[in-house]
Amino acid sequence: MVIMKNALIKDAFREIRRTLSKFLSIFAIVALGVAFFAGIKATCPDMKITADKYFDEYRLMDIKLVSTMGFNEDDINTIKKVPGINGVLPAYSIDTIVNVDKEDLVIKVLSLPVDKMNNTDESYINRVKLVEGRYPEKPGECLAEKGKMLNPGIAIGSKLKLNSGESKDISESLKNTEYTIVGFIETPYYISFERGTSSIGNGKVNSFILVPKEDFKMPVYTEVFLTVKGARELFTYGDNYNEAVKPVKKALEDKGKVRADIRYEEIISEANKKLQDSRNEIKEAENKQKSQLKKAEEKLQDAKIKIANGEKELQDKERETNKSLSDGEAKIADGYKKLQDGYAQYNLQLENFNAAKTQAEKEFLSADEKINAAEKQISEQETQLNGMKQILATNQNLSEAERAELEAKVKAYDEQLAVAKQQLETSKTQLSSKKLS
Repeated sequence: MVIMKNALIKDAFREIRRTLSKFLSIFAIVALGVAFFAGIKATCPDMKITADKYFDEYRLMDIKLVSTMGFNEDDINTIKKVPGINGVLPAYSIDTIVNVDKEDLVIKVLSLPVDKMNNTDESYINRVKLVEGRYPEKPGECLAEKGKMLNPGIAIGSKLKLNSGESKDISESLKNTEYTIVGFIETPYYISFERGTSSIGNGKVNSFILVPKEDFKMPVYTEVFLTVKGARELFTYGDNYNEAVKPVKKALEDKGKVRADIRYEEIISEANKKLQDSRNEIKEAENKQKSQLKKAEEKLQDAKIKIANGEKELQDKERETNKSLSDGEAKIADGYKKLQDGYAQYNLQLENFNAAKTQAEKEFLSADEKINAAEKQISEQETQLNGMKQILATNQNLSEAERAELEAKVKAYDEQLAVAKQQLETSKTQLSSKKLS
């Protein structure tokens, strides 16, 4: 038996030496497989431990509550009273459409409790890690997801224009419709690559942003995040963690059933109150409308009376106007006849005037000729008279009889000449008057 065993071993070593390369290959493959398997077995617990530490450091929620009716302050107060609850963070969220590089993306907008970020409040759950930039300091600023949206078109300082993706206006849910990215963050709330589904866009959430909680205008919270006392000290992937969370879940489910009925009644009551208010408004509007209608009918009746009186007055005015027109037409006809007669008389007088004018012009011409002849004659007489006066003044040889005779002639010529000049001036004046007339 021992001899056979030794022979087998020798044969094995002989076979190995003969096929050494094949043996080494198989040996390497086996060793690599064992190493890979050992690495995987060791990595899984390490990854879970790392994840548990990360979750604890950034206060990842233990329980998330959602409701189709939302959560009001009474719901939050009821949740806080559940035994075993450590931290409670009511939050808002809404799905929006954002156009990035000509592509419509579904972006989930989450509320950021800015007032809780700088303290150790246990209600600050799902904390964020600022990777780049700063936190929002005023309305209209937001934090964006690091890496998921990071591309040449999205950087710090970029503006995102939000749309609801529905007929409802986004301004009904948010105070601002445009946000400026001031920082990039990481959060344990989205630890995987999937961001969830949506009822708008392509049905898949592409990324998320965080805006100050005060920017939301919603009447109720959309979700509530909770942490359980003592859960942070337990291993997240262990049975002890599940056992610690289970009773809190059960208590919340029981409270949820009670609060669901209460919220249902509250919503029905609010709806009935709004319905009654609407009915009252309708009733008030109907009464107001009836009152306005009555006043309108009274005004209409007054208007009808005024219209009737106006029509009668218009008819009277029309008759008066027609009579005035008839009288006016008669006066116009009479005036036209008088105008024609006047034209005829004017033409006759014009002909007479033209004839008289022609005759007068002839007479004026004859008178001018006579006046010119008279002026010439007077000029000649003045020349003769001046000659005689010259003789009297210069000739000393005249006898007394000749001088006396010459002086008598000078005197007679002076008198005749003065009379002639007077007659001439009178004729000129009369001729000028006739010409002007």
